[in-house]
Amino acid sequence: MLATLLLVAATQQPAQQQPLTRSILPVSSNGPGCALDVRRAGAVIAAEANGYANLESGAPNNSDTVFEIGSVSKQFIGAGIAILKERRRLNLNDPISKWLPELPSLYRNITISMLVHHTSGIRSWNNIAELTGRSEDSTGYDNDWVLRSMARQRQLNNAPGAEYLYSNSNFVLAAIIVERASGQQLNDFYRDALFEPLGMSQTRWRTDFREVVAGRAQAYLPTETGKWQLDMPLNGVAGAGGLLSTVGDLQRWSAVIANPSPKDREWVTALLRPGALSDGTTLPYGMGIETAPVAGAKVYSHAGSTGSYRAWLGVFPDEQLSIALLCNSGALNTEDLGPEIAARFLPAPSAVGNTSTPTEPPPSELDGLYRNTANDAVVRAVRDATGLRFNGGPRFGWVGGDQLATADGRRFATISRTRSGRIKALTITRIGNAPTVIEPVTAWSPRLAELSPLAGRYSSVEIDGDQRIEIVGTGLVWRDPSGASHRLVPTYPSTFEAPDVSWTLRFRKGSTGRNELDMSITRARRISFQRMASN
Repeated sequence: MLATLLLVAATQQPAQQQPLTRSILPVSSNGPGCALDVRRAGAVIAAEANGYANLESGAPNNSDTVFEIGSVSKQFIGAGIAILKERRRLNLNDPISKWLPELPSLYRNITISMLVHHTSGIRSWNNIAELTGRSEDSTGYDNDWVLRSMARQRQLNNAPGAEYLYSNSNFVLAAIIVERASGQQLNDFYRDALFEPLGMSQTRWRTDFREVVAGRAQAYLPTETGKWQLDMPLNGVAGAGGLLSTVGDLQRWSAVIANPSPKDREWVTALLRPGALSDGTTLPYGMGIETAPVAGAKVYSHAGSTGSYRAWLGVFPDEQLSIALLCNSGALNTEDLGPEIAARFLPAPSAVGNTSTPTEPPPSELDGLYRNTANDAVVRAVRDATGLRFNGGPRFGWVGGDQLATADGRRFATISRTRSGRIKALTITRIGNAPTVIEPVTAWSPRLAELSPLAGRYSSVEIDGDQRIEIVGTGLVWRDPSGASHRLVPTYPSTFEAPDVSWTLRFRKGSTGRNELDMSITRARRISFQRMASN
């Protein structure tokens, strides 16, 4: 293992903690790795780097290595919006059409606030890109492409303000608004407004992937043979991700979040203030930054992933603790690793309880298949002696009547029944978001004669690229515009899932009698395709 333990100290650690004497980061043996910087009250208490920044040259990762930080970038766009609001260059309640007149009337009720709090309902651009047959990390994508692509859409995921649904399009569009409201290019505005004042000398937006960046780590993905291959973002999309930084620069940022000076207090307060749905429901999300507790402690945090770069940044104000973790290995999941590292430096969380703590497993009648009414995805409910899980998620227990809940009290489910007592639907609610409704469906095993009419070429005004549905053997295969094939597995009548890419395909008859196809994934719902008369 290539590892460098740069500094370890016990300064101001809680009494129950012992000084760290061994590596915190996962072992990296002759591969990529991470850089980690942990501080309490601004003092470094642990700093470590391991693995290689470049496998070809053998250059190691260190505290000055530049990584791409993925969705950790979003809070910087949120800060830019907050700063421009403070300067009276824009208003959070401005309709985005004021700044983005290229968008059609579909977007007329969406505000800037809805963008930065993920309540706009706008489909995520990277999922749209998948249907063109090219991944989001391909060349040819930039912010202008995202804007043009969103202008082609004919539907939103949900009514603006009605639901929190994470979408990368929100922060790309917000980045364009930052440029237009400030009158500056993205890097110029952030250099003047944030990076130079905060001393973040190694931080910049990746708007041109061809640019040479001194000290930058390459990102690597493990192959099935155990080797590593390059996995770098090759696009010019910036805002939802695309920020380059170091653990030291991110700690300078964290210091402002934890203890803003009088000149920074207004925009920092706006950045951290939780958003809300139109019905007043408070969200665990500020302007590009998560506010849900980690390890039982109050925190402002976010994970990031772009190509095979991975990141996590967390500021625990009550503990005066900040953690910056940056990696160049696609084998790591910093969304879990970051909180696991944080737990080493936090007091043990107190038990969480509520008046509806589940004590018994739910009724066995809840086992089976359901349809998510928002995006047609199949939901598999599996019951065991301890509870019920939906698609392998958190365990729900019975709390009496037709009510279920998770042990942490953050998720609830209510059973709706017909007059005869049969289950009609389950409404699943997670604290801080709109409910999800799932309905029971019957498993489907179609005959070949039922599949034949579904085959053909499907086109959409919303997507640049046709999808082909073909019969192979006794089943269906979806071929995307790149020619890549995806096996389709029947779930419930007229509906299939493509397990390798997580898309749901649902066929239906259109108004003209011709077959139509709705394609859905979590962040891009029901993109509509029509079957062409000629294949």
